[in-house]
Amino acid sequence: MKVVRMLTENLMSLIQDKTTPVKKEEYMGIEVIETMHWFIQSFQSENTRQSYARHLEEFFLFSYKVLKVKITTIKIISERLVIIWKESLSQFSLASIARKLSTLSSFLNFAKKRGLIDYNVLELIKKPKIYYYN
Repeated sequence: MKVVRMLTENLMSLIQDKTTPVKKEEYMGIEVIETMHWFIQSFQSENTRQSYARHLEEFFLFSYKVLKVKITTIKIISERLVIIWKESLSQFSLASIARKLSTLSSFLNFAKKRGLIDYNVLELIKKPKIYYYN
């Protein structure tokens, strides 16, 4: 529980820290940057583009700044890495967590369809169930 709290605090400080701009090349490889660009551009809605870009950048920044893992290629996104990130999202609502995981899953499906990875690791990870009541 202590580790999850620490990861959560680290994630919140990353999200709130706008003072230290980091270039994408510092925490993502060129293949990842290019794939992310084409993935984001595949959506028509500007709101979707902005949300997806923000969610993905949060994941890559978390990997780099908290876990000290630079994602140089999409193939190194592991189940363990995603689970640790998911656990760090505990301060968010279930809907927000589901949205962030869905964004990453969509990105990985995009990469899979283009032959960049063999499978989507999010297929192995339990996602929060969101229930809507009328």
